[in-house]
Amino acid sequence: MNDVKPGHIRLHVNHHPSGNWTLVEHTPENQMGKDVGDDARLWCNRDGIEFYRTLAHRLVKYANDGIFVDDLMDLYEPPHA
Repeated sequence: MNDVKPGHIRLHVNHHPSGNWTLVEHTPENQMGKDVGDDARLWCNRDGIEFYRTLAHRLVKYANDGIFVDDLMDLYEPPHA
């Protein structure tokens, strides 16, 4: 996994076989990542539509705060069959 540079974050989505969606944020201070728990809609959410709507708002917030998001392709994980 690449190091996260200052002013950047790396995000990825976990979709658990139970059906829960969780956003994980990697920062320069926490390279291993942590679940984003400050918004309940981004942690253990069974509603994928609500989850991704909330994620879109979060991406706007990061942009407005001047934080660059690396690896946007990691933000989609298809549901488990």
